Amino acid sequence: MSVLNKIPITLKISYTHSGRKDGGWPLCRILWDAVQVANFKADGQEIEFTVLPKPEGTSTLIVEHYGKNVYTEHDKFIEVKGIWVNNIDLKNIIWESMQYPIVAPWDKPFQQAGNLYMGHNGHIVWRFENPILLDIQRRLGVKQQAQEGQESTRTVLKEIKEYFANETD
Repeated sequence: MSVLNKIPITLKISYTHSGRKDGGWPLCRILWDAVQVANFKADGQEIEFTVLPKPEGTSTLIVEHYGKNVYTEHDKFIEVKGIWVNNIDLKNIIWESMQYPIVAPWDKPFQQAGNLYMGHNGHIVWRFENPILLDIQRRLGVKQQAQEGQESTRTVLKEIKEYFANETD
């Protein structure tokens, strides 16, 4: 299982955003385990980067929207549409997130689960158990089974041993 923690993880995040306004494009940062891995103007449709997983514990992915002037840029936003880890679509896992918006001084602070739209400055957090690939497999309900004829039970191994022991050239 330690090998899974040595495989680099390629993350791809697709998003939509507001168009360029007088204040410019929405500004975003991506953090993996509290380390910034990307900082960009949201003027495209996706961003891709590679990280190394931690050997154990929990890893966090954070998408942050920042730099919006709440007084003058009312319609500036970014919305996460999809996340892929090593080309595995996280499907419903993307909704297992927590958003922490930074609201205007006159608004009451709040946090919201499963909201991928960021009209406010703030960030969305996803948590994964390490090894991350096994966590994703478990959360997506994927079951790995050996293909027919590829089992490695003692009975199968004994049959193979007897087959090759009796074979003559």
